[in-house]
Amino acid sequence: MMNLDGSDITRIRKLYQAVEDALAKLVLFNVKNEWMAQYRNECMQNYGYEQVLPDMSFGGVEVVVSRDAQTIPRFQYAPHDLNLKGGKGVTLESGFRSKDVVRDIIKRLFHRVMEQEISSQVDEKRALDILQRTIKQRRQQKNLKLRKNYFLLFPDDSDSPLSDTAVQQEIRKLLPDLSFIRIKSGKNEETFIVEDAELMVAISDFYKTLEEYKSR
Repeated sequence: MMNLDGSDITRIRKLYQAVEDALAKLVLFNVKNEWMAQYRNECMQNYGYEQVLPDMSFGGVEVVVSRDAQTIPRFQYAPHDLNLKGGKGVTLESGFRSKDVVRDIIKRLFHRVMEQEISSQVDEKRALDILQRTIKQRRQQKNLKLRKNYFLLFPDDSDSPLSDTAVQQEIRKLLPDLSFIRIKSGKNEETFIVEDAELMVAISDFYKTLEEYKSR
């Protein structure tokens, strides 16, 4: 056990990083093995390209996707918000409308994956090529710390532009290494050892405590 005071910034940061790493890995074990086996079996038999999850929070989806793709979710805490950085998914807000859905999705994914907007120096064709290669390369990384699995979350909403099969097929054609997740409500599977909302609250509270030490 380390004895820390507020002036020992280096050791506090090391402790913070160690706890963060342990938490990121431990949270994956919160997903039930039995559920993962059932989920993978159903995906192979019934859905093929698409992964179907029961109704859960976006954070919960990130955890399951990370577990399935063998990536390590990274938690990022900001005031009033807790984001997970593992699957790095993209979703459309309710009521979303666009003249060109596929183009909008590509732009959102580029921003999410490359952590920057498509600039005037990079045309859209070049941006798509960069996005394709980056998603594929990061998904195939042998180093678990560098491996990432990006996904598009399909809403269970017939009014969503993503419910259009032509849009789905075009996105799959352009980004074959992108995972597709659909949340189905009303199935009531017990996915997590604890409720997914409770898990996110517990992690958030834990990070608030760590932040008090990190900021000293």
